[in-house]
Parts: sequence; structure tokens; C-alpha cells
Amino acid sequence: MDTLKLQMVGFNRALLLVLSCLSLALVAGPASAQQADMKPYPECTRAPTDGDVQAAKGAFQAGQAAFKEADYSRSILYWEDAYRRDCTAHPLLLNLATAYELSGNKAQAIAALQTYLVRRSDAADADQITRRIEVLKRQLEESQRAAQPQPQAPPTPAPAPSQASSTTSAVPVADTGPKRPIWPLIVAGAGGAVALVGVAVWGRAGADVKAVEKKCPGRICASQIASEGNAARSRQSVGGVTAVAGLAVAAGGTAWYFLAPPPDANVAGTSFVPVVLPGFAGATLSARF
Repeated sequence: MDTLKLQMVGFNRALLLVLSCLSLALVAGPASAQQADMKPYPECTRAPTDGDVQAAKGAFQAGQAAFKEADYSRSILYWEDAYRRDCTAHPLLLNLATAYELSGNKAQAIAALQTYLVRRSDAADADQITRRIEVLKRQLEESQRAAQPQPQAPPTPAPAPSQASSTTSAVPVADTGPKRPIWPLIVAGAGGAVALVGVAVWGRAGADVKAVEKKCPGRICASQIASEGNAARSRQSVGGVTAVAGLAVAAGGTAWYFLAPPPDANVAGTSFVPVVLPGFAGATLSARF
């Protein structure tokens, strides 16, 4: 009875291994790019010598140190060499599967786990390893599916212009009429600039006048300081006149712009034209018929 039970357990494990191999074959299409680099493990047909065992132990320890440093590629090299020297040390396949999985090579991790199940058919953790293989297969399928280029939809052709849109685009834009000339604005801007210069000169001269007044209270001072004060007052007067003249020109230009009719307007009426002459700034009244 016990012999029959052991045979059934062995049969179930063998069946699980066969199903795992069949599942790997079904996903061979999408995972072909990564499985092309899979390295099969050769059959273990000889017993290792004492020298092989010692060399395998040294390679295993070196791989263990690299694994602790997260250098998974180097740990794989050492453990592969250790298993090549002692192919009876099947637990090395579990270490290799973990290192391959952490390095991103899930296909080789699956190969190492499947080889372990074949060579350790009596392993107590066979069911757990089988479930691990299934998880790795799903992850491999998802990564392969995500790496495949997605088909792009053909560009949608632009709709042909309809008769209504063509007619609408051909409607001429209504004319807004003659525009006012820009010259009055230029004159107004120039007047504003002159006014700013005059204000600046007036303010600077005023400060100089105050400074001279502090030097000679009661306006009793030396001739040189008095000359400085008179010059400052003259500059202050010139600045004030310049500022007033600039403001007048700016006001005349603004009035010219708003009161003058457009150049193409043939309408009778009157308009103001600014006049700036030496010693005079103002506007004259002109008539059109």
C-alpha cells in the first residue's frame, strides 16, 4: 500500500513537470527573443572528484559574496562554474534561478527551476517551485506583450472644403473707412518728450538753487556763489519754459489727431492745426469746403 502511494506521488510530480514543460512550449512564441539566449544544463553523467567538489565550494562562496553585493551577473558566473564542476549540487540551481530573476532573465530562471525539478523529483518543495515557475511565465508573457509595438491607426484624411465654406471664405471684409493719420501722434509724442526733459532740467536746477541758498543765508554770499545761484535760476526758468512748451505741443498733437478729419473724407467742416514757432505755440483754425 505504501509502495502504491509513493508511486502515485511520483506520478503526480511527473505530471506537474510535464504540464510545466507544455506551458513553456505554449509561450515560446512571444518569449522567443529572450529564450534564444537560454542555456540548457547538460546531463549530469559523472560523479565529481574531490578536486571538483573543492573548486565548486570556492566558486560557490565567491558567488555568494557577489550576490550579497547585488552583483548578480558575477554571482551567476561563479555559481554556473560551481554547478559545472559538481553537477550533483542541485540546490545551486535554486540560487541560479534567484540570481537570473533578479537580473531580469526570467526565461533562464524558469530553465534552472525546471532542471531542478527534473533532477530532484523527490524535492519536498516541488509544488512551491512549480507555482513559482507559473508566476515567472506570466511575468515573462506580460513583458513580451508590452515590448511588442502597438499598431498605429492610419491618419484621418482632412475633409474636403464644402461649397458653403468656400462661399463663406470668399465674402469680402467690409471696409472700415479711411483711417486717421499718425503724424499728430508723433507730434504729441515729441512734445511729451520735450516736456519731460524740461521738467528734469527744472527739477535739477531747483535743487541747485536750494543748495546755493543754504551756502549763503540771507542772500549775502561771495560773488562766485552768487554766480552759481543766478545760473541755477536761469536753468530753472529755461526748464520751466521747455516743459510748458512741450506740454503745449503734446496737447496740440492730441487735439490735431482727434479733431482733424481723415485725409479721404470730403466733408466740409473746420479743424485745429497745431502751430509751433519760436516764441509761440498754439493752434490755428482751418476750414474745408
